[in-house]
Amino acid sequence: MSNCLGRTEEGRIDYGVEWLKCRVKQVLLDQLQQKCYSDVRDSPKIKTDLKIANYLKNLLHNVSRTLCKYRTCNHNLPIEKGKYIGLERGTICDFVRYVI
Repeated sequence: MSNCLGRTEEGRIDYGVEWLKCRVKQVLLDQLQQKCYSDVRDSPKIKTDLKIANYLKNLLHNVSRTLCKYRTCNHNLPIEKGKYIGLERGTICDFVRYVI
């Protein structure tokens, strides 16, 4: 928590307007952080019904297939390959070297 303690010359805590503004800001930030954490924690991470999503039915077959492969990590992107061959995080792939 940030320091919201305004001190007077005598060393006493000054509970004035600045302290109140700082305290309200900190409480609001704490509440936002708690809400974000609870939203992530309580969000459904796994589909419970095994059916094709409606938006996939409206896409071209090759586009929906590519999207499904990406969402299931069944693709040949270097970030996925690197996980399994033991590359360290932050390693730049060959493709990025050529683009830069």
